[in-house]
Amino acid sequence: MQAWAVPSGNALSIFDPSALPAAYTEFLFGDCVPFLKRETPVTCQQTFAALQSREELQYSLPEDEVPYVASDRSRFDSPEFYSVFASFLRLLKLLQSVSGAMRREGFAKDFGQIASSPLRT
Repeated sequence: MQAWAVPSGNALSIFDPSALPAAYTEFLFGDCVPFLKRETPVTCQQTFAALQSREELQYSLPEDEVPYVASDRSRFDSPEFYSVFASFLRLLKLLQSVSGAMRREGFAKDFGQIASSPLRT
């Protein structure tokens, strides 16, 4: 049995553009990766929506014995990727709502009241 070890020494954020290509071979050469810095900004919601209906490229070289035929179905159109994308979006929305709540005027006072309330079991 063989195993691969990637000795980065640091935790990798799921919002880092290299996270999905590191975890899934379907992201060939980093194509279609969310969170990349682009000239025209694209949200991860837009990226995930486009991936499921993405048309696969099909090409062959003259010396190929058998021409390559691309699948009619996107490689991202699977239950596994629907769950990965849903998990990303759920976590993103959670972080956005927590961040928004913490920046809200009066949050410190509300948090203080919650923290000082007696525990009920």
